[in-house]
Parts: sequence; structure tokens; C-alpha cells
Amino acid sequence: IVGDKIADISKPEYISRRALIVTVKHSAWAQELNFQKPVLLQKLARYLKKGDIVNDMIFRIGAV
Repeated sequence: IVGDKIADISKPEYISRRALIVTVKHSAWAQELNFQKPVLLQKLARYLKKGDIVNDMIFRIGAV
């Protein structure tokens, strides 16, 4: 969904309360992905099963 470069620095963890929790390597990447959130959510929606709803992404700093 996000491409190789972003996949190398991030890892989707789990969904909680309709938000996808994503771990990223560095705060600068968390900020960049936060700016891209609307586009990322739109792309993600294409891969979800019918009835699954994710309307937010939360980016946390950690080991990927």
C-alpha cells in the first residue's frame, strides 16, 4: 500500500477503535506520514474487507 521506502521504516501493528496503529522508526517519519494520512487511508480502504472500517491512523515511534 505504501511502497518499499515507507514499508522499510514503518510497521502496521493493530487496529483499535477504527484506528490503525503504525510504528515508525523516527519522529520525522511519523510527522510525514501524518501529513499523508488522508491518501494512506484512501489506499487502505481498497484492501479492507467489506464492513471493516478504519478512519484514522496513529503513528508511534518504536522499533520496526
